[in-house]
Amino acid sequence: MSVVILMKPYPANPFKLFVPYLVEAYKKGTAFGIPEFLNAQARAMLMDGLQKNDWQGGIDQKIIRDAEGLLDRADKTASDWSRTLGEVRQNQRLNADIQVNQAIAKMAGIKFEEKLNEKNRTALNEVVDQLRFIKGEKKERSESSTALTIASTLGKVRAECFYQKAFDIGRLSDSPSMNGIDYFVQGQDVTNACFPFRFDAKLATTPDAFLLSKYRFSGSPPYQALRDGSVEIENSASLIDATYHLPFAGDFWIELPEYASRIVSIQEPKVWLDLANQLSQVIQKNFVKSNYQDNKTIIWRLLLSKDGKILAHLAYDDFSRDVANNQPFIQVDLQKKTIKKLVSKLKVGGKLEFADFKVVLSPDGKVLHLLPWQAAYTTSNAIECEKKCKNLFLNPRVHSAFQRYTPDLNDPAELGALRSVVMANSYGWSIDISKGVYYKEPAIFKLKVSSDGQVVDYYAVNQVAIQRLGKKLPFNDLKLPQFPGLQKDTHADFKLESRGLAYNFTPW
Repeated sequence: MSVVILMKPYPANPFKLFVPYLVEAYKKGTAFGIPEFLNAQARAMLMDGLQKNDWQGGIDQKIIRDAEGLLDRADKTASDWSRTLGEVRQNQRLNADIQVNQAIAKMAGIKFEEKLNEKNRTALNEVVDQLRFIKGEKKERSESSTALTIASTLGKVRAECFYQKAFDIGRLSDSPSMNGIDYFVQGQDVTNACFPFRFDAKLATTPDAFLLSKYRFSGSPPYQALRDGSVEIENSASLIDATYHLPFAGDFWIELPEYASRIVSIQEPKVWLDLANQLSQVIQKNFVKSNYQDNKTIIWRLLLSKDGKILAHLAYDDFSRDVANNQPFIQVDLQKKTIKKLVSKLKVGGKLEFADFKVVLSPDGKVLHLLPWQAAYTTSNAIECEKKCKNLFLNPRVHSAFQRYTPDLNDPAELGALRSVVMANSYGWSIDISKGVYYKEPAIFKLKVSSDGQVVDYYAVNQVAIQRLGKKLPFNDLKLPQFPGLQKDTHADFKLESRGLAYNFTPW
């Protein structure tokens, strides 16, 4: 993106005097064991303690114990009411909010330290698990509410933001449950989910907004690039980040270390074919079948070193990711920390040569297709790198050495991978903010996206898109079709929801 917006600081906290009053007010409801009041009082107590501690962890343990006791009572009482009165749908919103507050209680007990120690790492992983559990009940949750629920919770917006924040925290704490996550794509999801807490007048002055903006976790921030404009390559996740950032580093604020130019996509077709054959044999020999009954395709993105070691693995749907995280042959390679050894050589003048594969598997682990990621998708990386970063541009002879295939765009794994490509390409688009930095109701467009990642066509769907944006996509420099010189493939429909600076792509 060519536009950089400096965000205004949050306004002075209006809850400074009001929170203690809320704590006392909610006590009247807790006397009757009403779960909404139990939850609300616990939340107010935690926010009051965090506020007094300048929104940092390490608050008074008595406050945490009392809040956790209230939340435990609220959880049990809400469940009892659900069973007795058949109000499962009505209480899902409250249950999700209780889970968020339980995670905040754990966060509140973690005292900030510059270096993340093992105790804090374990505590943060518990926070991650608590927040990710919200999604388990997401499909069941209803936005129906009573006056009590409205007073107690912020509903879907709060649950979604804190659910997405789990991935930020998990990256920092190196949580095993985060293996296989593409943090570039996930970072966009976090921004989209939490955006209302920056600009929505109703949400930007809530205690949650202050917690989200000011809380400091132990150790380094998970997104160094967002703090000081730099990307440091230290592990498999940051290697993936670098392949995204390199094409655009010269255009705006991103800075990469000098050795980034020595991260090189392997160029010899024979080496690619040998690696593909070796990888295929390893998968066929070592694949562990999952216990899932779903007959779904599995898609992995695997980065390999020149000697065939797995440097990183990504998956873009939950099923593919879960299967990958239960494959010993993947986990053993990652545990060897090969990437750290290669980065050490990089820093003293060496090269890091890698292959980036798309692997398509049947549910029982049969290799259906195996080809370079760039051969499967047309990405801005490839187009830009032909001019700016030839170290990542894939030799056309490598493309021709592999057989192409037509993906099934009804398959969730294929759609997840395609979404990641569209989001990666959007990183280079300039956002048009002439109609506003933030608008609460999204402008919705239906996009026609070819199976190789090109946005081919679109049309406006709702009145916000028609009236606010004049039926035009909110990007200044996006020409359609994206890459007119390239052949168009089969396509899928995607939804683009834009709220000013925040936008999101999902399969239609």
